[in-house]
Amino acid sequence: MAKIMFVREFGPSNIPYLSQALGILGTMLFDKGHEVSILDNNTNYIRYSTRQIMRRIDEFSPDLLGFNLNTFNARKTYQLIDLVKKKWPHIPVLAGGIHMKYCHKEAVEHQADVVVINEGECIIHDLVDAMLNHDGDKKGLVNSVKDIPGISYLDTEGFYHIGPQESQPVLMDLDQTPFINYDLFNLNDFIKIKNDSIYLGFIVAQRGCPYPCNFCSESYLIGNVRDNSADYIIGYMDYLNNKYGVTVIGFGDNNFTLSKKRTDEFCQKIQERNLNKKFSFYCQTNVKTNVTKDQADMLKKSGFEHVSLGIERLTEEGKNLVNKYISPEKIQESITNLKSSGINVNSNLLVGFPWDTKELVLEEKRLFDEAAPSLSQIQSHVLVPMPGTEYYDDHPVLKEWYLDESFFKAYDTYFSQVLVVYLGPDIIKMNPFNLPRETIDAIKKIYYGSLINTYLKRTEKFNYRILFLIPQGFDLFLAGLSFLSYKISDRLESVLFSRLKQLRFLLGTKFAVKKIVENTDGKQMKIENLISDKVESTIGANFH
Repeated sequence: MAKIMFVREFGPSNIPYLSQALGILGTMLFDKGHEVSILDNNTNYIRYSTRQIMRRIDEFSPDLLGFNLNTFNARKTYQLIDLVKKKWPHIPVLAGGIHMKYCHKEAVEHQADVVVINEGECIIHDLVDAMLNHDGDKKGLVNSVKDIPGISYLDTEGFYHIGPQESQPVLMDLDQTPFINYDLFNLNDFIKIKNDSIYLGFIVAQRGCPYPCNFCSESYLIGNVRDNSADYIIGYMDYLNNKYGVTVIGFGDNNFTLSKKRTDEFCQKIQERNLNKKFSFYCQTNVKTNVTKDQADMLKKSGFEHVSLGIERLTEEGKNLVNKYISPEKIQESITNLKSSGINVNSNLLVGFPWDTKELVLEEKRLFDEAAPSLSQIQSHVLVPMPGTEYYDDHPVLKEWYLDESFFKAYDTYFSQVLVVYLGPDIIKMNPFNLPRETIDAIKKIYYGSLINTYLKRTEKFNYRILFLIPQGFDLFLAGLSFLSYKISDRLESVLFSRLKQLRFLLGTKFAVKKIVENTDGKQMKIENLISDKVESTIGANFH
């Protein structure tokens, strides 16, 4: 059996979930007898430098090295692969991730030996066996993998090849995936105190989406929706609770309530086993799934405290242009049903499209403000043009923008952790669609206003909130100093605030997350900011 190591480089996220896909594939390989190590560099407690990652690779001495790529960590991952190939040319390098669906040729041009284009479960064993024992012999490697479907590679003469597409297998029964063995990860970097277990309770129990929203790269899975069964999910919950102490479950499904049958069956089983007294839940779903009052009541009785409702636009023009039209009455019905059942509902406004105008975005803001009393939170985001969407593919000037080193520098800073800025400021500055200045100014007003409002609302329902306002004010003050020092030098900001950032995360997990993990009078506090933005969902074992 072989020594296999998977690595996921840091990407701009303030929520330290471990890679679901690497967990699934690593567990599959471990169960077959391989020695597996997974290094995930997305913890908020420590950030491994490139030198430290190389040292960890050297210490493990793998026979095969796999990298998990998404759009946000692609540049750092390609740099790491380049160093690996220079130091250990004999180690075969495997790459995968949702970014590979549209950028698989890009990865092999950056020295990945083989790229998994889609999901990996059905081919991972054959692929690993084929890639081993070639000792740097490119010709032997190519001959071994050329008949494996769903991969891409360069041959010895530099010609690009894609494996047999017609025979590409797709895992239709998601219940075949194993429960993730998180012991394979650098778990000590993620779990420092009991409350950190909340970050192991993120479950992606659905793949695909039937809705053709044109801003989302999930469109390639339209019509190919698959779900884990209710029994599987409950078994996985028991496993996470017994082994890791997880009591809060977050569903990363694009549309948790899409299947009425599965939702009803899951909730019934939760109530029958009284698991709603042991666990609490949060999820996201598309507003087009039309959550009924009966369904909302069942979700609440089952322990769902928070639902993120994907709306994005409220004007008639905006809804049509993003290919997500639904009547105002239906939108309000879903919000009302959830809220009247006692579930906290948040949603999002998405701006920055090439057809946006000052008047349109301000009208969107007005409509969302009108809806605000019915919602726990509204977050405003700026469109990030992702590969696989028309907003990227139809604008050649955006080609490989994510490989520009000027992006992402701010997203490991203290002020980024405070305000969860992600890519908004850089996208606004880049202005990829050459929007007029008055439109950009309106977008700035909406976006930055949302950041501050979202931050202040985090403690809105805490008991003795006044006690939290003082540290929140100091937190914002430090964020301002962090931003100013970053403007002078990103290195200076890192030196001054790296320890403070780790301390902030530790205290936030110890005290704020405690409100979520521990029951108070039999009820859970509101769960905020724990659902990843639907920029790139963590779907499938495609190394994402």
